[in-house]
Amino acid sequence: MSAMGVFLRPARAITTIPLLVILMGVTQVSSALAWRDDNANRIDDGIERVHDTGWNAAFVNGDPAQRMIIGVEHPLDPLFAIYVGYDHHPTAADEAALLGTGVTMAWPFYSIDYLESHATFAQIQLILALPGVTRVEAIPVEYASNHYGSRVVRARDSRGLAKAENYVLFPSVRQELGFDGTGIVIAILDTGVNDDVDQVNPGYPGHESLKGKFLGGGEFWCGQPQCSTPIGGSSNPQDHGGEASSYHATHVAGTAMGTGGPGGFFAGVAPGARLVDCKVLSDAGASVGGSTRGLDWCTANRNRAWEGGPTSIWRGIDVISMSLGSTECAGGSGTSTGSGASNAAVNAAVDAGMVVVIATGNDGATECIASPAAADKSIAVGASLHARTLDRSDDKVTSFSNEGPRDDDGDADHFDEMKPSLVAPGAGIISAFGDPTTDGSAYQQLSGTSMATPCVSGCVALVLQANPSLTPLQVRTILQNAAEHNIPTEKASGDRGQDPYGLDANYDPGCGWGLVDAYAAVKEALNSTSGVQVVQIRAIARPLDGRIDVKWITQREYPFQGFNLYRAVGAVPGPYTQINGSLIAPTGHPN
Repeated sequence: MSAMGVFLRPARAITTIPLLVILMGVTQVSSALAWRDDNANRIDDGIERVHDTGWNAAFVNGDPAQRMIIGVEHPLDPLFAIYVGYDHHPTAADEAALLGTGVTMAWPFYSIDYLESHATFAQIQLILALPGVTRVEAIPVEYASNHYGSRVVRARDSRGLAKAENYVLFPSVRQELGFDGTGIVIAILDTGVNDDVDQVNPGYPGHESLKGKFLGGGEFWCGQPQCSTPIGGSSNPQDHGGEASSYHATHVAGTAMGTGGPGGFFAGVAPGARLVDCKVLSDAGASVGGSTRGLDWCTANRNRAWEGGPTSIWRGIDVISMSLGSTECAGGSGTSTGSGASNAAVNAAVDAGMVVVIATGNDGATECIASPAAADKSIAVGASLHARTLDRSDDKVTSFSNEGPRDDDGDADHFDEMKPSLVAPGAGIISAFGDPTTDGSAYQQLSGTSMATPCVSGCVALVLQANPSLTPLQVRTILQNAAEHNIPTEKASGDRGQDPYGLDANYDPGCGWGLVDAYAAVKEALNSTSGVQVVQIRAIARPLDGRIDVKWITQREYPFQGFNLYRAVGAVPGPYTQINGSLIAPTGHPN
């Protein structure tokens, strides 16, 4: 999503196959994009819809002036961008057989049992007759979907803000625990981060917040093997999209890992982390299948020794951050069950050991999470308002943030339908502005689930630095456990209650498990076997009777043996010192 909470999108609908789209938050593709085959003939219903009713069916609301849902070229004789699914990992013989149907491309994947191609409807009939073919999926078009943000999630303290807030409001990960993401590698799958000298504008030195962070990366947006980075290759992509892309990737990377320049004022959540830069969206902010190719490349390079940094500190990829998505939740065009190639690529990356964080989208939808955020093993992130204060009690889920749960995939496990996972600050986020015509020291304000996603990715980096032995799903559980639950929404429809499946009362369809808390999560990661967690305590003065009311918020409720209570020494802003307190029976919200 782009500035002011509006999705960024190309000026006109996509008209060529090699397009994926930027969501400044996540935009989502229709049901054609999440695999759906209601008539069980192994052909994606989205493909059949276009074949049966015409070109307009490839667009949101059937309107070619709106966003394209699936990759289709040539209105009169449609050529579909497709994933061909197999009941085994495709071999060279399968590639040759696919080419034998008359298609011109058979693109293999490292981590999932698919080939990518472009085919007419007649060619699709021939493809279905090939040995081992289980399905033909439409490829969805995907769109690109800090100074308060990193402080609200307690990654850093509040020093440096306006006088009224220029004090240590709470313990923070960076100042109190000493973690900044050092040793953790975050892959940004987006429009390309402008972190280095620009090829077109050599006077641009790279953004000050991101210079020197690049380790490796590549280009995956164009839709053809000859213009894409091979599995063993690496290149540093750039973004020249101007208003079309809003330099989306640079802003996102700044939130996740930016240093904030010489003074560090606009620093991101994990400024010690390093960058793998995968350009999966074009300069127009769109692509067909780029994120799946980028995910596959990341999985193949999970443990790679990068040439750009000391392998004793930074190696491989630990976190994948994706501020993009399809159009499934736009205009009532469909929803996702978490199936299909793009979701399979997410799950394969998690199985390989990487935490995958993805924006839920900015359609303001309820009960709709689109691909690839709908994948079973993703951390799906919605956006919250911080109200330009550090007081979390006034935070709300934004009106544009898509809400869950995800569509049911038909199995007995409903935990995978429970999306979003978390929310994070995503409104009015100030971060790096990657315009290569500037001197590299500019910052801009954008809003969207795209802005919330890298905030969580940075939190993941802090958790992994604190405890590198955690698996991706353990990290997700810790973040959910430590979040501040039951965040209200600003949607006019209001809150929709708690978990509809009755599995966890701390899950809310609007905010997931709640507003991410980096400090509480890192504390839990450091003490993951003990069940220790942070309790937020608020002291409220009662001047009329000279008393103080103390209220507290806990995360997931462990059996408490007592509280560790901290206060400022001498009752003035400064270092925190532990004081003793007796166990008090908790009251208030049971969840």
